[in-house]
Amino acid sequence: MAKQHRCGGSTVVQGGRKMRWPENGLLQKSQIKERESEQFGFGVLPYTEFDSLAQLKDILKAYSIARNHSFKVLESESTKYVVECKRKSSCKCSWRLRAIKDPCLALFIIVRYNGPHASNCLGDINSSDHHLLSSDFVCNEIKDLIPVNPSLKIRVIVQVVKDKFKYTITYKRAWSAKQKAIARIFGDWEKSYKELPSYMQALKEYNPGTVVEWCTLTFNEDPSVHIFLRVFWPFKPSIDGFKHFRPLITIYGTHMYGKFKGMLFIPMGTYANFQLFPLIFAVVESENGS
Repeated sequence: MAKQHRCGGSTVVQGGRKMRWPENGLLQKSQIKERESEQFGFGVLPYTEFDSLAQLKDILKAYSIARNHSFKVLESESTKYVVECKRKSSCKCSWRLRAIKDPCLALFIIVRYNGPHASNCLGDINSSDHHLLSSDFVCNEIKDLIPVNPSLKIRVIVQVVKDKFKYTITYKRAWSAKQKAIARIFGDWEKSYKELPSYMQALKEYNPGTVVEWCTLTFNEDPSVHIFLRVFWPFKPSIDGFKHFRPLITIYGTHMYGKFKGMLFIPMGTYANFQLFPLIFAVVESENGS
């Protein structure tokens, strides 16, 4: 969260230039003439701290979207970020912001701010959308909603953005934002499948006697690369309990609707007390003869 910087007159050297913070750690009235304005609410003021460059970028985007402005990036480095009004030439707008990474606090701090935008700088943005409302930005806005409801409808995401920013984003952008949020929270599909061998090895180590059988395809251009096809695993208690099954096995299956389609099969039996008993778990590409 953005915070007011209170260094009590300390001097920070960055790029050979010294910048002096206010002795009392607070801004003067002349420096905060817009304290009551909308931009103060977004933390766009000198000596405001940000936990990271990413947080600073999100704050600037939210500020620009709310005021129907836009900016262009002049410098973007690991220790420095400089932006100015995108309509500087056409509107003679002098809006500009410079932030650096404090080497002592490891925070990004706005060290120079020239604002607000010129009164005639109204932006040339489509009234129904804003180019700063990228899928990454929307992802950050909905990331707290996904854990509560991973099945959140795309139309709900579109409405959430509209309610907050007064713009209507496209279905595709909302969908992309949701996929990115899911990947950040739960992990992406590719990485999850890559971790399957490690997961299965852990099952075998912590459940002695568990058997895992793989079926993979070899990548022609690189024989060391294996393409996942299917995997089967019975736990040791299921193997031991099989001899007590009644002579009837039922196979339960459900479709997997993620990025990579497939099916989860669980052959089930019943024991003497007529209770269901899982025998094998299998992730396969489809229900077929093989």
